Amino acid sequence: MTKTKRKLNYQLNYNGMKYFLVLVCTYLFVLFALSSCDKRTYGSADDDYCPDDNNAFEDMKAWYYFKEGTYWIYEEQNTGQLDTVIVYSNQEIQVDTVRQFEWNSISTSGSEIHQYVNTTWARDCHERLSCKCQKVFVSQVLGGDVTGEGAPFFYPHDVGNWSTNFLEDGITTLTSKSDSMELKGYTYYSIINYTNDTDYMSFDLPAEYVFARNIGLIRKKIPALNQDWQLIESEIYQ
Repeated sequence: MTKTKRKLNYQLNYNGMKYFLVLVCTYLFVLFALSSCDKRTYGSADDDYCPDDNNAFEDMKAWYYFKEGTYWIYEEQNTGQLDTVIVYSNQEIQVDTVRQFEWNSISTSGSEIHQYVNTTWARDCHERLSCKCQKVFVSQVLGGDVTGEGAPFFYPHDVGNWSTNFLEDGITTLTSKSDSMELKGYTYYSIINYTNDTDYMSFDLPAEYVFARNIGLIRKKIPALNQDWQLIESEIYQ
């Protein structure tokens, strides 16, 4: 009788220990999974998630917001022509829950660019209706005349997603993204590629844009004009 009881107690203890170990393992697995999610870097080129308005606003600054003193120098690969773009003003505004950032630049080619984002302009993403896409508005002035104003770029960066140019004709599609890209002896990271079928900033011709995180535009191609503008030098303030 004593022997049977002792054996039963042993079995109960053994089963209890197994149950305890299963609980511990499950807890550690869940903790690890949550930790991995927390460490995810939002805004990298390979993100496929739906940020809320505040997260989207902060994340997209890495590609689309630059402060006074920033400049980029581009070289056209077929002619050697240079164009320098210099940011001369920037600001962030918040009124209640509405947030906006904007910056203005002038280039040696004579054009002025005003780029801005306002959280009230978020729209459903065309390929992911459960997501809100923040629109990047860009207006271009040449010789004192506005040559175009629209919203060709957007965030988050989902391959295949597209956006109308809003105030202008044409559709911009995010065609691809990659971890890095070599260009003119430099390595850039978190790359996104857009195509615009009727680009109002390129005489209403199709154009291709390449952006890098924390750098901005690094390449622009206008195939119909045989133009390929590539970044050769920059100084960035964000």
